[in-house]
Amino acid sequence: MATGKFINKSVVLKTIRESSSIARKDLIQKTQISSPTITRILNTLIEKNLVLDLGIGESNGGRPPQILQFNGNSSLVIGFSWALTELDGVLSNLDGHIVAEFKRNIPVDFSLEQDLCIIDEAVGYFLAQAKQRDIPVKGIGVGVAGYVNTHGVIMYSVVQRWRDLDLAALLKKKYHLDVFVDSGSRAVTVGELLFGSAIGLDNALVVINDYGLYSGIIINGEVIKGEDGVAGEIGHCRIDLQTDEQRRCLCGKMNCLAEYSAGRGILKTAQQQLPENSLLSEISQGNPSLLKYTDVLQATEQGDSFSCKIVEESAMYFAKTLSNLSIFLNPKAIILSGSVCRNLLFFHTVENYFNAQKLKQVYTSTQIKMASNEKHAGARGAASLLIDKLLNLEI
Repeated sequence: MATGKFINKSVVLKTIRESSSIARKDLIQKTQISSPTITRILNTLIEKNLVLDLGIGESNGGRPPQILQFNGNSSLVIGFSWALTELDGVLSNLDGHIVAEFKRNIPVDFSLEQDLCIIDEAVGYFLAQAKQRDIPVKGIGVGVAGYVNTHGVIMYSVVQRWRDLDLAALLKKKYHLDVFVDSGSRAVTVGELLFGSAIGLDNALVVINDYGLYSGIIINGEVIKGEDGVAGEIGHCRIDLQTDEQRRCLCGKMNCLAEYSAGRGILKTAQQQLPENSLLSEISQGNPSLLKYTDVLQATEQGDSFSCKIVEESAMYFAKTLSNLSIFLNPKAIILSGSVCRNLLFFHTVENYFNAQKLKQVYTSTQIKMASNEKHAGARGAASLLIDKLLNLEI
C-alpha cells in the first residue's frame, strides 16, 4: 500500500507534468501540500532528473517565483505491440514522443524462440538509438493479444497459443531492465489516458477493433484489470442473433461479438455469403479464401452494396453491445480505435445507432469518439505502461 509520502510525490510529479511550466507557489496551491514538504519532494525529483528547475521567473511584485518543468527526456522507454504476424515497436520519451520506430513481419509458423530473436534485434536497435542520444532506457512495455493476469503472466493467448508464459521474467533476465506485460487493449487504453482522447476523463471505455475485438475500462481515472486480469474482453460478449446461424469463437463459446463485428467476423460473413456480381468477387477472383477483412472495408468506400450491408450489420451488433455497456458503466466517452472503427460507414452506423439507444428518461453525456493515437497505437500504449509506472514512482 502506498504511503502518504509516496502519494504526495506522485501528485507533485503529475501536477508539474500536466503544466508546461509551473511556479513553486502555484504548485503548493494546486496540490495543497505544505511548503516544507514540497521542498523535500522537489529536491528528490530534481535529483532523479524527473523535474527541471528553470530558475527564477519574473516577479509581479513580491518574491520572484521558482519555475519548475517536467523533464520528459530524463529517460526513454521501449514499447512493443506483439501480434501473431507483426512486431511493432517504438522508443519513446516520457512525454510520449516517439524517437525511433521498429517494425517486422513475423511468419505465422514462427516459434516463441524465433519471435524472441526478432525482439532481441529490436531491443538492440533501440538501445543503440538511446546511446546515441546519451539518454538511459528505463524499461520495456509489451502489449500482447491474450489474457494477462494481474501479475503480468500471459495465462493464455488465443492467437499465439501461449499458456502460463511469464514473458516479463524472460525479458527482464535477458536485458536487466524493468519489464511490464499486459493485454494489448489495456496498453492502448493507458496510452489514450496519458496522451490521447481519454486525457482528463475519469470514466471511459476504449474499444479496439481490428482482426480481433477488445476493450479497456477507465474508472475514476484508473485502467481496471478485474479480479483475474480479464476485464474488458468485450469481444466475448454473446450476442442475440435473429437467425439460426451459430459461429464458434476462438475462445470456444458460440456467437461471441467478435465473430460478427471484429475484422475476422466481417471477413467470415463475406466469405460465407459472397455473391458472383460483387466487387469482392472480382477482388478474390471468385475464391473467398483469398479475401481479407480490409478488402471488405475498402469496398464500402467504393460503394459496393454487398460490402456495405455486411459492415452496417456488424456495426449494429457492435453498437448494441456498446449501448448495454454504456448503461452499465455510464462512461463519459467511448473511444473507438482500430482499422474497423476507422471505416467511416462502420463508425457512423455505430454512432447513429448508439445515440438512438440512449436512455430517454435521463440525460446521458456519453459520447462516441475516435482515438487519437492510431499510429503505433499498440506500441505507444505498451510504452505508456512504463511511463505510467514512472509517473506513479513505482519504478
